[in-house]
Amino acid sequence: MPLLRKKDISPGCSLAIWDIREDEEELARLAELADEDRAFLRQLGYRPRRLQWMASRILLRSLTGSTALKIAYDDFGKPFLRDSALRISISHSHGRVGLIASGQETGLDIELVRKKIYRIRMKFMSEAELKNIGAAAAHEQLTAYWCAKESLYKLYGKKELHFREHILIDDFEYRGSGILTGRIAVRGYEQRYRLCYEAEGGFMHAFVLPGDTT
Repeated sequence: MPLLRKKDISPGCSLAIWDIREDEEELARLAELADEDRAFLRQLGYRPRRLQWMASRILLRSLTGSTALKIAYDDFGKPFLRDSALRISISHSHGRVGLIASGQETGLDIELVRKKIYRIRMKFMSEAELKNIGAAAAHEQLTAYWCAKESLYKLYGKKELHFREHILIDDFEYRGSGILTGRIAVRGYEQRYRLCYEAEGGFMHAFVLPGDTT
């Protein structure tokens, strides 16, 4: 069973990551799907999407111990749990799926580290942020920036943020893993957050840390 990682980040906040290696039948068995879930899956024509959907349900059960919790989506596409105070965020990339569950609003992003991130850097990085990119691990650091910004975008949960203008990450020295700080500033809303980033197996993970904002 390819549960890559499961860890408690802090009291009331946990993260789990799954590498999908099963076929669809095996993943469905592990997900212990109800009839309504199977009916919903039949509507998803894209096979990787079905696998991701099932993996996220397995991760939710792994973190909460509950098979009763149901994931729904608000008008902006942000996932939430019906009849639960827990907040969640889900991410997937190239067969890797992650889910974070917290008592506070949170955000998670997973990305495969690829060279093409360098070609699109101007689309999501401010001029000040670009000056902080080192030459030794530019692709990894750029991906860490992207994941951090995407995590904050997911936390905010409304589709009105521009990565270059509204989500800004403070300078940090890339070390493969660590803590960084960033802020969301849009239309009178401004808040700072602490995030964790980590490179693992060719992927980059980033998530918003719970607790007081900076």
